[in-house]
Amino acid sequence: MVHEGLSQTADENVDFDKVISNLLRMSVDLASMKDQHISIDFVGKFGKMPAQDATPLSLVLTELITNAVEHGFEGRKEGHITVSVGREGKCLNVVVEDDGNGMDQEENNGMARSSGSGLGTQIINTFVTNDFGGSVRWERGREGGTRVILDMTLRAA
Repeated sequence: MVHEGLSQTADENVDFDKVISNLLRMSVDLASMKDQHISIDFVGKFGKMPAQDATPLSLVLTELITNAVEHGFEGRKEGHITVSVGREGKCLNVVVEDDGNGMDQEENNGMARSSGSGLGTQIINTFVTNDFGGSVRWERGREGGTRVILDMTLRAA
């Protein structure tokens, strides 16, 4: 879906806020169980960006949201996810915070807990560090849950 939506505008800037809000709401719906109600809110704006940045960023955010729903809200009926964005030129800060179960005691220097194959975490770390020269920090949320902080530099803002 990401590829389809962005491939038609490969040489143009896309309004990332429109693309990502629909995509992440769909990710919540697909990852949640039938009897779960998980809401998602957005604070701030991503703005326009080229498809070469929008595609990997979409994959990172989709992985974070899916991870929050599948792990953070496991065994719970309700939950809430907030995606907060700060952008100045090419500098992008994104915070994804949930009010879910929180991280295990098993932490590894600020990285996500090692559960399952860890493929989602690898995808997130690889794209953020390789494509955006950025960093990923995993923390306990302010009111329980998990908080993931992404600091990135867009390649072509």
